[in-house]
Amino acid sequence: MASVTEPGILRVYAVSPTGQRFQTHMFQNGGAISAGGSPDGVLANVTEDKHMFIPKSALKLYGGWKVVLTLEMAAADGLSYADSRIQLPITVKGEGVQWLTVAKLAWTVDIAAATAADIEVQLGKGYEIPLGKVAKIGGAKGVISIEDDTA
Repeated sequence: MASVTEPGILRVYAVSPTGQRFQTHMFQNGGAISAGGSPDGVLANVTEDKHMFIPKSALKLYGGWKVVLTLEMAAADGLSYADSRIQLPITVKGEGVQWLTVAKLAWTVDIAAATAADIEVQLGKGYEIPLGKVAKIGGAKGVISIEDDTA
């Protein structure tokens, strides 16, 4: 059975070195940001015209800050990191756009089945901005498709 895109609310946070969280973006998983989903880890729409433009955050992230992605599921379920696809753009000053993926966000463990609904679940450990760098979240087209843990 193929995995399906898990309904819920995606939130992107900038987290300061002191732990203060600032929400920069919010999307509906399964909506335009998901580009048709990624059943069994294969992105349904690989053409860029199906991907959503993610505007740059107003907030600047300096070295030591983290980019964190969460999902608040609409129903109790589990999540599969292997079936999910993340291409979250960040714009690094002097270097241009880079994309954060499942691996770069350090999401390496599935979220357990029957995880409660309406609770924000952090997907991975997050991506830390390297020291000496300045970045903003967004600035290009991206895709975030979080899939359930159906075998």
